[in-house]
Amino acid sequence: MEKVKTFGFGMLAILLIIPIAMLLTACGESYEIEYGTYKIVGYRLINTTTDEVTNYGVEDTLPVSVKWTADLTLNSDGTVTHSSPESSSVEVSFVDAYTIDSEGKVEFTYKGEFWTDGYFDGNVLYFNFGPLKSTEDIRNNTPDSESTYYQMYVIYTLNGTPLPTDDNAETTA
Repeated sequence: MEKVKTFGFGMLAILLIIPIAMLLTACGESYEIEYGTYKIVGYRLINTTTDEVTNYGVEDTLPVSVKWTADLTLNSDGTVTHSSPESSSVEVSFVDAYTIDSEGKVEFTYKGEFWTDGYFDGNVLYFNFGPLKSTEDIRNNTPDSESTYYQMYVIYTLNGTPLPTDDNAETTA
């Protein structure tokens, strides 16, 4: 009987240790990215009232007044530098560091303080730059409570590599 108890406790210990060890191993994994300059390839705006998602190209006119145009360089030491386009005469710094968790969620900081977040979906970075009030509502002095807001994500890829095409997209010959 004593051997059965010892064997039972031994099996129970093994059954508890293995999942805990696997959990700790999985938590230690990092999300792998390629370091370098991420260039803007588009914008994703989500209407916060209807949840409608619309993707825009770099040259498209957006339904919001502000358009983030800086490229981001993600360095292996966790620092960020960004550059304004040549057409801009103003260099403004909003982010200077980042961290990425094991699921690809990114937190951007400026001088040690949280500034915004984002996430990686594969090799594509979605940089959160919203919510923003619609340009039309700003022009019409629409009260905030009646205005349309958009959650804006700036879409980046390393060196501006084009986004993969949707396999379900119609093609024209």
